[in-house]
Amino acid sequence: MKRIKYFIFATTVLVSFFIASEDIELYVGDKKVQFDTKPQVLIIFDNSASMNQKITTVEGYKSDIIYPVVSSFDNSLNEDFVYFTIGSGVDDELPRTDKNSDTKRFNSPVNGCDAARKSLETYGFYTGFIREHQFKGSTGSWVELQENSGASTIAALDCLDDVIAKDGKNSQMSLKIGGKTYTSPDSILQGVPKNGATKSKNDFYSGSATLTEAQLDSAANVFSGGQVVTLYHPNYLRWYHAENKKTVELARLEVAQEAITTVLNATPIVDFGLMIFNLDFPYEGDRDGGRIIANFGQANTDIISKVASIEAETNTPLCETLTEAFRFFSGRSVKYAFEDTNCYKRECGSFSYTGNTPPYDASTMSGSSYVSPFKEGCGSNAYIILITDGVPTVDSDANSYIATLIATKTDPNNQTTSSSPFYFKVGNKTNSSYLPNLAHWMNNNDVNTNVSGDQNVSLYTIGFGEGAEDAEELLLEGGCN
Repeated sequence: MKRIKYFIFATTVLVSFFIASEDIELYVGDKKVQFDTKPQVLIIFDNSASMNQKITTVEGYKSDIIYPVVSSFDNSLNEDFVYFTIGSGVDDELPRTDKNSDTKRFNSPVNGCDAARKSLETYGFYTGFIREHQFKGSTGSWVELQENSGASTIAALDCLDDVIAKDGKNSQMSLKIGGKTYTSPDSILQGVPKNGATKSKNDFYSGSATLTEAQLDSAANVFSGGQVVTLYHPNYLRWYHAENKKTVELARLEVAQEAITTVLNATPIVDFGLMIFNLDFPYEGDRDGGRIIANFGQANTDIISKVASIEAETNTPLCETLTEAFRFFSGRSVKYAFEDTNCYKRECGSFSYTGNTPPYDASTMSGSSYVSPFKEGCGSNAYIILITDGVPTVDSDANSYIATLIATKTDPNNQTTSSSPFYFKVGNKTNSSYLPNLAHWMNNNDVNTNVSGDQNVSLYTIGFGEGAEDAEELLLEGGCN
């Protein structure tokens, strides 16, 4: 089986904000994004009781703190620059503010992307589809951001998110054209990007913050194809590269909530959904699996409020929850979402549990079946991020269902998923799971045959702390890349 992209969050070294924000490039990079179709990413958030455990971690980035320079380079405290990386190169070093040779930067005033500006000011980074304007001869066009001496060559920069938001204000923008400085209130810098500008007119924007549907459609085509870009505020980079970061003690749940909240705020180009575990207690067959608590198509602010309401109190049914996610994407019958009921002390022993809190999102369903997010004419790939801090527990209820499923094949590449569960060791004990089998099958088969073409779902995993190290062997195995 191929490998799932896997990351362990070290409890004292790696910073969750950076890992999560960088890895999101994997789910939006190198894809053609249509004006009305965002990449869909379902987050499975571990709400097991072990997420209450405290860990020592680096304190997250705070925009109200001016972080010290890494070296004596004069530009280290220059707030006029914005730095960037292109594509899904998550293993590459982030730009440094103390390197004269780093050409992946531009002057902040040329940035017409309001979504990026707001995110940079608050969270320190922004991920989306970016274009810069260039002239070739007397004709101009919006092209992919270039890794050149950007601080002196980029004429104007904008993003797809502003087009989707119908935002043509281009706030705080300032450009020097023909010896004259123009600012965002000037009509020449108002509106959304358009190709075909002439040097005599410099009409590379539509010319007014009041936008027509034709202008929006044309601007969306400007961003067709290309790679995702991540922008960084210099203060964020100084924090990231600092040698002696401040550490804090937080519950794993708090670290995960803060990291996901930051990613959702800084990545508006992605359509996120949210899923959590059911109680999965006291025995196999009781309150198994998980449920989707936020469907695709919701505002990220609404999903963030649900992230904040999650409590850590369940077992860890990784495979069963992934099975329910499969049912959702395939439009099959609801299985586990209805099963998270109250558990009183006479059954649960030392604690009481209020079931279905937060509740499953009924908009994912029609009666007793799921409404698949895969639609005719829309995206054919979706992604799942599984965030967990440990090995699965009480997690075999879906095994026979998965074994039957993977015996079928809708694989255009004629790949076969192993019918034997994956065996892995935790200490001296050997465990088994069908999680990698299901992940491989979903990535290599058509999960929804009711929609034209092949619909695939890829699984990525993020592990938290020492508990995730026990699950490393399992989480590394699967079918994504």
